[in-house]
Amino acid sequence: VKNSYDADATKVKISMHNVKEPGGKIIVQDNGVGMSKLNFQKTWMRIATIEKENNPVSSVYKRERAGEKGIGRFACRSLSKILILKSITNMEGENKEELSATFNWDSFKSGVDIDQIPVTISTKMLNPETQTGTTLTLADTYGTWNSRDVRHLRAELRDLIHPKTFSS
Repeated sequence: VKNSYDADATKVKISMHNVKEPGGKIIVQDNGVGMSKLNFQKTWMRIATIEKENNPVSSVYKRERAGEKGIGRFACRSLSKILILKSITNMEGENKEELSATFNWDSFKSGVDIDQIPVTISTKMLNPETQTGTTLTLADTYGTWNSRDVRHLRAELRDLIHPKTFSS
């Protein structure tokens, strides 16, 4: 959610499917500026990047960046076995690029050079009317979520948002 804020999203939707048992799915979807393949490789795929220091405010709303050196990526790994990332961004001219990347976290083992781990990445061009934004699908979740866990998550998310912008 902090990454969505940094990407100038005005909306973030979190949906949970079959998470009362392991093997469910959590989807986090925003309407931010998205990431190109180059930006993804330079920032999202690098641990503790200095991007926040080089660009301390967001491009559209000039928000002070809130993300913290890959914490969101590590959170995805701790919640599910597979991450499917789709991000749509504006390219030069009027076209949009859709980036897709799939991470199988079981491939990330101790002692293995991160450059040697297969991450499936693809791109395709989309028409200008396509909405920008990023969707993270956390598939095959590890733990279980009960109603108390969901209420706790909701409370933590409220703490991230200015009260005037939050609606239930």
